[in-house]
Amino acid sequence: MWSLRAGGIFLAVLGAASAAEPTLSHLFPAAGQQGTTVSVAAVAKSDPWPPQVWVDAPGITFTASKTKGKFDVEIAKDAAPGPHLVRFYNKDGASIPRFFRASPLPHRCRAASACGDLHRRHYQQHHRVHPHRLISDLLT
Repeated sequence: MWSLRAGGIFLAVLGAASAAEPTLSHLFPAAGQQGTTVSVAAVAKSDPWPPQVWVDAPGITFTASKTKGKFDVEIAKDAAPGPHLVRFYNKDGASIPRFFRASPLPHRCRAASACGDLHRRHYQQHHRVHPHRLISDLLT
């Protein structure tokens, strides 16, 4: 009887330990022009992938692409300009918020595949980015 209880408690703890909320380290690029769709790489962990995405304002929609870690972000023409909070979430919890900026001006790095991966790798290897600074601000 005692071993069955101990085994049940062990399995319950093991199951709770394997479930985790998603993490979101950063988004790149972390900005896009109003009225466009931007390909964004998310440095994140989530099981299962993709996580659900919450944004603090209407008009910014994250849609998971076929490639894990990538999202197509649609920014409506009438989306409020400025920084917006983004969180990944699932049934186990939510990530800490990160910023994504909607701008009326074109973003300097127009092709995320062309310069985004290069800049992201450089900053991951050489810089510790404060979580409240936008990577796009560092590149300007």
